[in-house]
Amino acid sequence: MQRPLRAVIGGARSRRLWTRVLGVVALAALAGACGSLDPQQEPADRPAGAGERGYRGSLAADRQLLPRFSLRTPEGDRVSDRDLAGRVVVLTFLDAQCEVSCPLVATNVARGLERLSPAERRHVEAIAISTHPHGDTPTAVRAFLRRQRAEDAITYLIGTEAELRPVWKHAKILSSLDSGQHDLHSAPVRIYGREGRWLATLRPGVDLSAENLAHDLRVALGDAG
Repeated sequence: MQRPLRAVIGGARSRRLWTRVLGVVALAALAGACGSLDPQQEPADRPAGAGERGYRGSLAADRQLLPRFSLRTPEGDRVSDRDLAGRVVVLTFLDAQCEVSCPLVATNVARGLERLSPAERRHVEAIAISTHPHGDTPTAVRAFLRRQRAEDAITYLIGTEAELRPVWKHAKILSSLDSGQHDLHSAPVRIYGREGRWLATLRPGVDLSAENLAHDLRVALGDAG
């Protein structure tokens, strides 16, 4: 029987090292960050302006739902989209070997979650899905999360190409496996509401920051849809 998500994540985190290494992010390199390299891979969003439900990120142009998946943590526990029901979800797509956008994404997601109150944090889950099944080994993923001080914030899910490709297709993202380069893939940070509906997107080098993420998560927590 699959354990509840909190038990899965809690068990995984209890096995992780607490040694933290400060990640240094080169902001000047973000003009060509992988989250914006292939705009055709991203469904068209419209800017979130004043009076448009208050999101600082781009509002989703459609009512697309959270992708269906059943993937593994580096510790081997299964996590599925069904485990996230009733929670606000931060979803992004990472490559543990990426040195451009991925460190910035992981760092800002982790720092954004730290800005939430304990009561708010209990209703939010941050999920990263691999874009490179061959390179994202458990060892590589754990090392990446430690470098960004995100091991206690982000649940990084890995799987086989056969498991991951339907998720990439549903989310309409370019994977690093398909681009052939670790630094070349889509890296949006999407926010999904409690009912699983895609609400807004923040992008590295554009509007992604810890402050903006925390703000939009609070809006999503209070958004009745």
